Amino acid sequence: MRYGSSVDRGRARIFSAVVAGLLSICTATPGAAGDKQTKGVRDWVDKVGLPTKTQPAPAPAPVANATAAPATSAIAAANLRSPQSMAQLFAKKTVTGEDLKQELNAMKTAESRAALAQSVSEVTAEAAGESKPGFMSRIPGVNRLPGSVTGKLQGLAGDMVNQTVGFSDKSLDDFFNTLTGDSAALRNETIELPDSAGMTAEHQRSVLNMAALLVATRIGGKMMKAGQDQFANLETDYTKLLERRQKTAELMADVLDRRRQILAAGDEAKARGMEQDLKKWLTPEDIKFIDSFGTDRSLREFAGDLGMQNLAIKFLRHSDPKAYAEYKTERDGLIGRTGAYVRSMTGVSAFGAFSTLFVREVTKTVKTKNMHQILTAMPFSYQFMTEVKPLVELSAKTLYTGIVVEPSKAQNQYRLVQAAQESDHQHAKEVFKVLATAGEDTRMADALFRDGSPGFVSRVYQCDSAAAGLLLDKAVSEAERRKFAESYLGMNGAAMGGKPFLFSNALLDGQTTPSGAKLAEPLLNKDQRNIAEAVQIGNVQRLTAANFDEWNDAQLTRLVLANAEGPYAQMQLGTVLIRLVPSMSTVYAYESYVDSCGRTANGATPARPKKKSAKNNKETR
Repeated sequence: MRYGSSVDRGRARIFSAVVAGLLSICTATPGAAGDKQTKGVRDWVDKVGLPTKTQPAPAPAPVANATAAPATSAIAAANLRSPQSMAQLFAKKTVTGEDLKQELNAMKTAESRAALAQSVSEVTAEAAGESKPGFMSRIPGVNRLPGSVTGKLQGLAGDMVNQTVGFSDKSLDDFFNTLTGDSAALRNETIELPDSAGMTAEHQRSVLNMAALLVATRIGGKMMKAGQDQFANLETDYTKLLERRQKTAELMADVLDRRRQILAAGDEAKARGMEQDLKKWLTPEDIKFIDSFGTDRSLREFAGDLGMQNLAIKFLRHSDPKAYAEYKTERDGLIGRTGAYVRSMTGVSAFGAFSTLFVREVTKTVKTKNMHQILTAMPFSYQFMTEVKPLVELSAKTLYTGIVVEPSKAQNQYRLVQAAQESDHQHAKEVFKVLATAGEDTRMADALFRDGSPGFVSRVYQCDSAAAGLLLDKAVSEAERRKFAESYLGMNGAAMGGKPFLFSNALLDGQTTPSGAKLAEPLLNKDQRNIAEAVQIGNVQRLTAANFDEWNDAQLTRLVLANAEGPYAQMQLGTVLIRLVPSMSTVYAYESYVDSCGRTANGATPARPKKKSAKNNKETR
């Protein structure tokens, strides 16, 4: 899937049909019988203090041409509901999400989305200036709306319109697949449709699309609430798992402390016997890691180190297979449930970001037109704007970090060792300050991108392309990312589907360079910061190196794990050693990393980029 492909353009086009549902059913010519109703709407708008346009409204068009919906030729494609089927839905008056499954399915595929309507801007430009009299009274529930609803709608739109829009197409696809596969949830959502008298087939289609979007928003909100409730249970389960890991590490520490005593006593026969036994369970590299903790303190004191616990689980697998099997069952279930939570919340977040495209269009309409022009669809838009707000807020919060698994109670996650002194820290920001004080921040910046061997960011990419992209997204401003997309990739606003350019999307979707090579090769696998021919790539790398201290806890943890040797969960930066402390966040990060990365996480050598001579040290385009 190409970033900025027809998927993005198609998803933008779907909002034409939705916005048309707000505008187009209001555009037929008013008749004499409806003059009082039209005046009543205007009086109500004035009463609640909504801004109105000062210029005269355009002359009404003939009824036959009164449509702001896209032309039939643009949407006469497969997967669109027939006029007869739409008539049946409007005759039911109250429909369920299951009834609207065809509209929801159309949101899943780029082809159907692209066929639904013209661009959002075209719909807004074509919207007529007058509201159809009589429609207001035919909207179910409109009389129950508070008198300040229009002001509230503007307030909601104002809160959300400035949120940055960005989402993963894959995550959005997953959301819609989950949504349309849950028939029970769809049946539980009901929408009361307006009277369709006087609507064209295109008007009806627009209203049904708006209703389907509202159903998706409601279910998305319930998914988010369910995820938040599930997270509380996950915290409890992680507490139990952490206790089990701690006890297992203490048992291994007792065995290894006994080894120390034997070596100190000079009992060579016992020492050889113990070494032979340990070799069955631990590698020479494992023993070297354990010995790095020194001999002046009991190893039990280091049972709270993530790397030590990881080795203890490995030790348990051979020394007590039954206990290991019990641990693995508990671990697999918990990591699986946590992964499901992350995927669900990521999908909800993507839908919230997707919805901001619509929010922005409604806001523009509210600001540029008399409010009575969209009052006929006010119940849908008001409910949608109210219910989508928390989803939009979630999408904005996780835009550059992804869904983060963090405990509600503060816990230290990092242990820094410097000149035999240890200090525990809760957040990545504190770690970056220590690195700067020690003068090792330069070493960190230099190591992010390398020639001849994978840099820190490249190693993250080898197992999680989206996570590597998030590192760049967090460090490089939206303006600079857009400049890169335009100047290097030749992408314009339309190609980006109205979204900001995100490296996380580009790398996940396999974005290619102008020459057809994968973007990751020149961007992550080569150090191009001082290459004259690589201005755009070099600029992104320099900005990332300059602003890595913007990364959050989850991003630093992933960086450490991707660049650790084997299960030891530590990274040496000159005089500073960063070790991970067991917590809900770090255990999930490690275990999910092992599951996704397999051999790399267990110490296997990852694939390395091809080496190049200094003569050919140029950007691949």
